[in-house]
Amino acid sequence: MDTARWFLGEQFTEVFAYGNRKNLPTRNIDDHDVALFRTASGAIARVQCSKAARRPYKEIIKSVWGTKGTVECTGYLPTPDDGASCMGV
Repeated sequence: MDTARWFLGEQFTEVFAYGNRKNLPTRNIDDHDVALFRTASGAIARVQCSKAARRPYKEIIKSVWGTKGTVECTGYLPTPDDGASCMGV
């Protein structure tokens, strides 16, 4: 959330979020959360976190889309053989 606010350069004026306990319902915390944030100028940010996603890989995906370009980072752990972890488009 702090990174999104830093990229946008504005404070958030609205927020809406959902969370659930579908993968590990016996835990006392949500295992998946999604939040939408909006600034006064109308810019939006989405932040989601899956703490119990069942997947065969360890991957963190970060994307920033804007009027001047896009940056997407896969954040593979470990880094793929080609050494690429972020790509600006």
